[in-house]
Amino acid sequence: MPRDMLKNLANVVTFQAGWFTCVLGAATDHGWAGPLACIIYLASHLWHLPDPARYLRFCTVVGFLGLAIDSTLGAFGIITFHASPLPGWVCPPWLTALWMMFAGTLPLSLNWLTERPRLAALLGALGGPASYYAGASLGAIDLYNPSVTSLLILAVVWGILMPALLRLKNRMGLQTLPAS
Repeated sequence: MPRDMLKNLANVVTFQAGWFTCVLGAATDHGWAGPLACIIYLASHLWHLPDPARYLRFCTVVGFLGLAIDSTLGAFGIITFHASPLPGWVCPPWLTALWMMFAGTLPLSLNWLTERPRLAALLGALGGPASYYAGASLGAIDLYNPSVTSLLILAVVWGILMPALLRLKNRMGLQTLPAS
């Protein structure tokens, strides 16, 4: 198997493991598991990247952006968070960690979407709400009732967000990350 394919496969597998760690940790009142998973996830990728500082900076920026977006959604009652040491509407650390890990997929396993903004928007509009729905089904968050309203709002947000994050990735100098 080619090195780039192995790197992308490792990126997908470690992200999914991190996603489950964050969500199941929050669902069982172990919110600390998300930030720990994020540290492990990022460390597992940083060692083989040509510019680890740039990758880490991008993941951090997206983490803060996710904190702002999910806190706004929380403030409007679209979602509520479990396992948070913060006020109920503020995006908890485990979810901010999840945003950072998601950012780590954009220059690696999801990089192929960069030149396909319409497809990125479609996948964002479908995958974003699906992720929140799965998180709600597992008990990490609650969606506004009726949940269809939350999911439609999330579809719009993620339909816009996905191509925007890919553009941000490029602006921050992470167009491609070759295998080392």
